[in-house]
Amino acid sequence: MANKTRDLAPAVTRAIQLLDVLASSRQPMKQAELAALLNIPKSSVHGLCSSLIAGGLIERRDGVVYVIGPKVIDLANARLGQNDLSQEFLRIWSEHPEFSDEAAVISELDGTDVVYLACRNSRQALGVTFRVGMKLPAAFAGTGKAILSALSDKEIDRLYSHKRSLTPLTSRGVKSLTALRNQLAEVRKNGYAIDNGEIRDEMVSISAPILAKSTTLQLVPVAGVAVVFFRSQLTDRRKNQAIAAIVEVAETLSLKAGSMSLHR
Repeated sequence: MANKTRDLAPAVTRAIQLLDVLASSRQPMKQAELAALLNIPKSSVHGLCSSLIAGGLIERRDGVVYVIGPKVIDLANARLGQNDLSQEFLRIWSEHPEFSDEAAVISELDGTDVVYLACRNSRQALGVTFRVGMKLPAAFAGTGKAILSALSDKEIDRLYSHKRSLTPLTSRGVKSLTALRNQLAEVRKNGYAIDNGEIRDEMVSISAPILAKSTTLQLVPVAGVAVVFFRSQLTDRRKNQAIAAIVEVAETLSLKAGSMSLHR
């Protein structure tokens, strides 16, 4: 009989699940909604919420609904402050003034999403304002494609084992794992990834993976970097410049990654 990992702190696990639910919701949530989603009694939700409110991790509004609290921001800032790679990315990218009008981002994989670690937004309205902590589906985001391309097909299948299909954000997005695998094969061959309107129709991002050696000396992806354009402004010459720049930045950060704090 297979051994199952015992949850030594079920209350902590439930609290984490509750925070995840609140973080993914666009609206404040009631206790009854949280209880239904977590499949636990309302009394348990009440106890969890009381403890999380005391710790500043969530807030109660109007006496009936709950939202993420200010302490979460402190924790996020502490994590980012320890992330040398993000700071180094912003420093290195500042040495490319030819892209001063374009957005530039660095993100890491979080399940089947990418979470943004540092952002420099465009001076133009791209339709997306990147922000630290924001998540987007890895299958459609340029940095996500770059990171996923450094995984094997078996690892991709395992990562997406709970998904039978993909739900594109635009008509340009891949709709199946087969299409995603084909796209990633092209990324591996080229050494860079392109989100061609898969997050926003008129937005194109050019990305490359940051790789570091694991304890087994294998190269593993730790993050992805990207520069973002309006499609209408991305000439062939500009595209080639961007590819060369982002690949160079990714390679530079890959060399530095082994000695940096990567939180992995």
